[in-house]
Amino acid sequence: MYKYDRDWMIAWNPSKEDPNDPEAGVEVGKHPDTTGWSNKYDGTMGMCFSALDNLNDEELFGHLIFLALLLAADGIEIKRIMQELDKIRVWNERSHLNIDRVQI
Repeated sequence: MYKYDRDWMIAWNPSKEDPNDPEAGVEVGKHPDTTGWSNKYDGTMGMCFSALDNLNDEELFGHLIFLALLLAADGIEIKRIMQELDKIRVWNERSHLNIDRVQI
């Protein structure tokens, strides 16, 4: 079940060339961040960019696919990316991925 509709952002720390880097990680959380949950991360993206407000659901899903690829290129574990993106309604309704079956 998704947790966020259009009130989300993604925060992450890229891996430092080691896929098991304990500081690498990703988290989807509420936007705006009024609690400081994203402060421990180097990068943020999502509805904190006003241009995304104008996208329809299909366009936003395309943006999330691009974002998943960006996170994977940054060394974030694919299964973790999918688990976090599943918190977003647009992804949850359209991805049709069984996270437990993802093998990389």
